[in-house]
Amino acid sequence: MKRALFFTFLVISTLILGVNPVDVANEYLNFIIKGDFEKAYDMQADAMKAQLPSKKLEIVWDTITQNYGDFVSIQGAKLFEVKGYTVLVFTLKFEKIDLDARVTVDKEGKIAGLFFTPSKGFVYEPPDYVDKSAFSEEEISFKTDFEIKGTLTRPIGNGPFPA
Repeated sequence: MKRALFFTFLVISTLILGVNPVDVANEYLNFIIKGDFEKAYDMQADAMKAQLPSKKLEIVWDTITQNYGDFVSIQGAKLFEVKGYTVLVFTLKFEKIDLDARVTVDKEGKIAGLFFTPSKGFVYEPPDYVDKSAFSEEEISFKTDFEIKGTLTRPIGNGPFPA
């Protein structure tokens, strides 16, 4: 029921405002992929522009492609709403890894957020030189309005330990 109401809201807001957040997010991401960082920058909300100018966006994308290889394709997308924002999570296939690009669109049809993370299928493997007996790991989570999961890593021994 919630999903049906959400999609109804999207259709109505598109008709009233003339802005489809799915199209906005897709266009923004395609500008980044094509290297048209100025056009991507122009689509950002003012707060986002202050934090992520076009040159910085270019550096982010270049760093991703240097580390993970050339962009191959968009594998799919998920859509949901968070506190009045429309969030699309695109799964991007690169030569070496799949990344999720989380693109947030505000009510005015401006890009309010961009975040890249490894896709769910990604499993971190530590390098061979890591001494696993020198530390302990514990899976933890914090929950307020949303849940944050992570791994707490603590050194074993009396220290002092480098920070």
